[in-house]
Amino acid sequence: MGEDNISIAAVGDICLGDHYFSMGHGTASVLKKNETHNVFGVTSSAVEGCQIVFGNLECPLSSSSKALSDVEKTVFRGDPSFAAKLKSAGVSIVNIANNHMSQHGKEAFFETIECLKDNGISPLGLIGNDRYSSEPVIYELNNKTIGFLGYSLVPDQYHTGQELYASGPEKKICNDIKLLKQDVDVVLVSLHFGAEGKSIPEKKDVLIAKNLIESGADILLGHHSHVFHPVEHFKKGLICYSLGDYIFDLFWCKKLVESAICIIKIDAENSTSFSLKPVQFTRKYEIEELNPRSSARFLKQLNSRLPFFHKKNENSLLSIDKTQIVLQISKLLYFFINIFKGSYRLKLLFLFNKIKGVFFLFQRILNRQDGADE
Repeated sequence: MGEDNISIAAVGDICLGDHYFSMGHGTASVLKKNETHNVFGVTSSAVEGCQIVFGNLECPLSSSSKALSDVEKTVFRGDPSFAAKLKSAGVSIVNIANNHMSQHGKEAFFETIECLKDNGISPLGLIGNDRYSSEPVIYELNNKTIGFLGYSLVPDQYHTGQELYASGPEKKICNDIKLLKQDVDVVLVSLHFGAEGKSIPEKKDVLIAKNLIESGADILLGHHSHVFHPVEHFKKGLICYSLGDYIFDLFWCKKLVESAICIIKIDAENSTSFSLKPVQFTRKYEIEELNPRSSARFLKQLNSRLPFFHKKNENSLLSIDKTQIVLQISKLLYFFINIFKGSYRLKLLFLFNKIKGVFFLFQRILNRQDGADE
């Protein structure tokens, strides 16, 4: 690598809490039962030589929760001690601008920020000052300045009107990019956006990504869909539409636990290139590299999706996006097969509340219909 070259490793969603369907046997439960368990597996060796390692932290790391029910207190929350595991894996910066970071309240959010900083990890995506809508994180490496900005465009269902992390809109993001570009050599934008479960981004999200590159961003790191999307160059920029799931206990579908570490190289002229290291989060609750055969299959499938990005007829995107249907079916099967594993009492309570919610929804619809008939 040349004197002015820089390598950045980017991974997707890191959830160190239990999902609703894995309460009592999910990632947080495994780590609490065995403090020495290496959930990050091969990460540190896979990112060796990279000066910056980025990920999207998809849950707070807190000892408290403002949630009222036992179910909601249990899910999507890791322990503050887990920040040290991030650091030991080589992670240096994490996006905290996403719709799960406020799930357990302000106190949990700020406890997360504190424990990240205590472990030398930069939180990205905090509400900015008068100059920026998102607080930039800037690195000085090999005679270059690298500036990060983080945002979420996903509505926050847990904290409506939140003022904890940067949430756009797109115009503000573009303004921040242009402003930061005046002070740094390279601008990277972390963006929580897009539709969950889709194999490729929707047309509107492709347009958003390209608009940010045209505004001056050199690299866009996308996340939220839970599925790894193809990576492509656009003009002078690099777009990772979705980095998929990195550590997330969503074992009901292969697409949700297979992803890749994206190694991005920035040369002396600030041009970017990338390579992918396919990995998977296994049922042993650790990251492993895919074997050569599975890796080739993963990359082949990824490349086959790229032509669909640029079809003029948006309906053509639907022809390969049956992933969402498969996800819903396999998700239900996984839940019922594992319902008595782990905290089965909480799982039954969760199921009861879901059924009750559907019942009241139908009741409201019927009441509206009766009112219209009158």
